Amino acid sequence: MTNTKDKLVKELEGIYGGRDLAASLSEGRDFIHLITPASDIRNVSFSKGNGPQNIENPIDTSFNSFYNEVILPQIESGKLGDGIKTKFDDRKVRLDDSGVVPVYTLVNEVFRLKVGPTDYMRFKEDSKRSDEENLALMLRGVQENGKPWKYFAKPLGVAVLPVTKDGHVYIGERLGNVDRPGLLCSVAGQMTFNEDVNKISALADAQKELKEEFGIEMKLDSENTRFAGISAFPKLGDADVVLAVKTDVPDAYFDSGDWMKKVSEREHKSLVPIKRKDDAEILLNEGRLQNGSRKHDIIYSTRLGLEYLAREVLR
Repeated sequence: MTNTKDKLVKELEGIYGGRDLAASLSEGRDFIHLITPASDIRNVSFSKGNGPQNIENPIDTSFNSFYNEVILPQIESGKLGDGIKTKFDDRKVRLDDSGVVPVYTLVNEVFRLKVGPTDYMRFKEDSKRSDEENLALMLRGVQENGKPWKYFAKPLGVAVLPVTKDGHVYIGERLGNVDRPGLLCSVAGQMTFNEDVNKISALADAQKELKEEFGIEMKLDSENTRFAGISAFPKLGDADVVLAVKTDVPDAYFDSGDWMKKVSEREHKSLVPIKRKDDAEILLNEGRLQNGSRKHDIIYSTRLGLEYLAREVLR
C-alpha cells in the first residue's frame, strides 16, 4: 500500500487542490475540508454536473445521460429503489469536482454547487474495496485527467450542528445500525436526489434529518442557518454540506433525555455537550471529551462544524 500511496501523494502535488488531499493521505487523516468559506453564505443551490465514470467501458457521465442510461435501467430491473415503489430511494446526489475542489460559483451569498446522479449501491461497493484498491483507483483517476475520485460514487450529504438557546452543541456516538458506527457525530444524512436539480435542497434535507435524529422540528432558513463548508472522507470522496443552526431548544432538552422520546429511530448513543471553545479544541486536537480520557474519532463533517462553532459561536 505504501508504494501506491506514495505514488498517489506525489501525483496529487501537481493538481489543483491536490496538496491538501496529499497531506490528508500521507498523515493518515480521515477528513479533508474541501470548502471553508470566509464570507457569510446564507444558502446553497445546485446545478447539473457529472456522475461517476465506469471502471471498465467508459460512458457519458453528464447528468441526463448518466441518469437515463445508468440509473433508470437499474430502477426498472429492481436493482435500485426509487423511494416510490420501494421504501428507500437508492438514488443519491454526487458532488462534482474539477480535480479535488468542488465545482461551484458564489453569487449574492448563495453557494451554487455542481452535482450529478449516483447511487447508494455504488457507494457500498466503494466502501467494500480495500484501501489498497481504492488508492490504486484514485491514482488511476489522477493520472488520467487529474481527478482522484473519478470512479467513485461520492454521495453528497448534509450535516447540521444545532446550537441550543444556551449557546451549546451536542454530539454523540453513532450506533451500529448506521454507516460509520462508533464515530462521534451530530446530525447527518445523505441528500435527497431529484432529477430537477432546482428541487435539491440542503436546507430541506437538514430540516428532515434534524427532526429524525434529534427530534427538533423547526424551519431552517437563511436567518437561523449558516453554511460552515464542505468536508469529505479522503479515501472515498463522499462529502457533506455542513450547516450550523441556531435553535430555541434549551440544554435541558438534551440533558434530560427528552430528545430520545422524539426521534423515530435512534442513530446515536447518549449525547454529550460541547459548551466551551476549549472543550471543542480539546476534542478536535486530542480526541477527548470534557473530563474524559478515552480517545474518540470524529466524523469529518462534525469536525468541520465544530471548528466553525469554536471560531464563531463558542466562548
